[in-house]
Amino acid sequence: MTYYLFDSKGFVGDLASIHGLFEMREFLCETDSSFSEFFDLGYTLDIARLWVMLSATESDDETIDDTIVNLRDLLKKCKDIVIISDGYETEEDAERKKEIKKKYTLPKGKRSDPVMRSQRACELYKPRNRSAQDFIHANLAEMAGIMGADMTRGNHPFDLAIGKNVIDVIILPPDELDDEKNKDVKKKEKKEV
Repeated sequence: MTYYLFDSKGFVGDLASIHGLFEMREFLCETDSSFSEFFDLGYTLDIARLWVMLSATESDDETIDDTIVNLRDLLKKCKDIVIISDGYETEEDAERKKEIKKKYTLPKGKRSDPVMRSQRACELYKPRNRSAQDFIHANLAEMAGIMGADMTRGNHPFDLAIGKNVIDVIILPPDELDDEKNKDVKKKEKKEV
């Protein structure tokens, strides 16, 4: 599962692997607490400020630095809002998106404002906030340990590596798990809190 960036127009580009986002986020938030808001919410409306902050930040770790550069380059393409999302979509999500698009359809000749476009984008692309990011990363780390795999770094499109083999993993946060099928997972999550 790769994290992607979305804006008010839709998909912007590939951001990072699960572990790549985690490493970059931890580095940036330790460097300057101002980055926390973006990662805590999973989105920001202040694209220019985030870009300026990233421009003044470098890591000694080449992989983390490459991920920062990638984020900065993607921000140049964003309009109105920047959203971190996994882009995972079920059939129900596809139906939900149709309803959201209908909800925000304006009469011919009318144009939406940036606030409306940003609200629509948040509903369509489901930002992954810090708690969702942490849940997904913790489960990936546990899975890697069990499998004896390495977590990929940076903006790699796959999440785990075993030798020369790579594996893409989809891990959903608890709020997206089907209640009946995944009640054991939800119970475990509640106990860990």
